[in-house]
Amino acid sequence: MSQVRAALVKLQALFGLIGLVALTPLLVSAAILSRLIAKLCCCSPPKSIEGEVAVVTGAGHGLGRAISLELAKKGCHIAVVDINLSGAENTVKQIQETYNVRAKAYKTKFVFLPPMKALRRGFIVTISSLAGIFPLPYSAAYTASKAGTLAHMRALQMELQLEKQKDIHVTTVLPTFLRTNDEITELTKTIGINNLYPLITGEEVAQRVVSGMMRGEHEITLPGLASVLYRLLYLLPSDWQLRMILLLSDNQFKRFCEVRLRS
Repeated sequence: MSQVRAALVKLQALFGLIGLVALTPLLVSAAILSRLIAKLCCCSPPKSIEGEVAVVTGAGHGLGRAISLELAKKGCHIAVVDINLSGAENTVKQIQETYNVRAKAYKTKFVFLPPMKALRRGFIVTISSLAGIFPLPYSAAYTASKAGTLAHMRALQMELQLEKQKDIHVTTVLPTFLRTNDEITELTKTIGINNLYPLITGEEVAQRVVSGMMRGEHEITLPGLASVLYRLLYLLPSDWQLRMILLLSDNQFKRFCEVRLRS
């Protein structure tokens, strides 16, 4: 009897898989169509965040600083959080010299989600990386942490949906290498990443992140083409996914390995 039950369960799973495969083209077409309609017909501007308080972690340098400045430009008051207090204070100085908003530096971490749930509103943005979906060889810890960040945020999105917290928006940003410091810029030149796609400035990313956040986008890939590429890639069997990634960037990975070994 148990063998019959197990066979039925397997058969049910097989039918479910066949149904999913059959529906995939329809689901993909519907998703693409909905995105096109949203871009062409969405007339309402993003919600204003002027006067709101934004807490930006890692805001003492690089992309965190750029996002802080972009949010201040939109009229947000900024809590600049970083383990590097002098860097955070420098960000505050730049904000106060340019924008008529309040800004204060903090060297700490708070628990923000419970108060946001009580208020039933807010935006949560985390910076992951394309390495979270396109594994970066010889950087297993970095790749794992970024993949974990992406999975964490997807789980959080589901939790908020289940709790009917529709006004708390969760956005994950997955950028490629950024032109945010000289070391990264030099590394990408050495391994030839900029031959695949030009480096993106922190200011460009900050503008895209803030506008996407205000529209309630769940995930932002930079460049945007990566979003299409990784979704197409994940339709392939796992061994073909690896082959395609290596085919597209084999030389860059080899140079990256050489640089890591020298360092």
